[in-house]
Amino acid sequence: MEPTWKRNYSRYKTVLLGALDRYQKKADVKVYLEVILSLVTISIFSVFALKPTLTTIAQLLKDIEAKKSTLSKIEEKITQLEQAQINYDRYRADITKLQLAIPASPQPDIFVRQIEGISEKNAKITLLSIEEAPISGGSNPSTSDKPGQFPEGVLTTGVSINGSAALENYKAIHNFFEDIESMLIPVKIDSFAYQTEDQEDGLPQVNLFIKGSILSMKKNSDQ
Repeated sequence: MEPTWKRNYSRYKTVLLGALDRYQKKADVKVYLEVILSLVTISIFSVFALKPTLTTIAQLLKDIEAKKSTLSKIEEKITQLEQAQINYDRYRADITKLQLAIPASPQPDIFVRQIEGISEKNAKITLLSIEEAPISGGSNPSTSDKPGQFPEGVLTTGVSINGSAALENYKAIHNFFEDIESMLIPVKIDSFAYQTEDQEDGLPQVNLFIKGSILSMKKNSDQ
């Protein structure tokens, strides 16, 4: 009996030869077949030609989405910074006071100006002495010599203040003392004393003697 593959081969050979014969005899079939083959060829080459372009377009779309996300985050940060600037402007005066109330250095120059302002409306300053303190640069002053009296990192700079006023204007001395206690720059009063004496013109006056410390915060080593 003839094998199956031989029977199939003979049948397919007959079909292909018949199609080839019709192709060679009929011009319209020949034209259609050539058009189809041309379209298939063009399609295949088009796929290979367009693949890099399509890949590039896909990558560009991906990059655009990533940049949109980045732009959205930047716009959010800008909005936050604008709001922070508005809040800073609103509380600028309070921030300045806070920086004076918690200074990062003794700031003796500001302390002296405030004492001068106090003396103009109350008692007369007869002595103002401040221990050595760096105004800019240099080493920080030593910490308090009384452990446990102040929080860690608080620095102290000793000051001495003497004031005087006529005895009949004793209230001025009292106000002078209260103003020093309520100064914006932190001042720790360690001791004070009053004394009366006669002036050269024979009028009695009262003297105030104050010893204390200007308080400030120790700067971090990286500042």
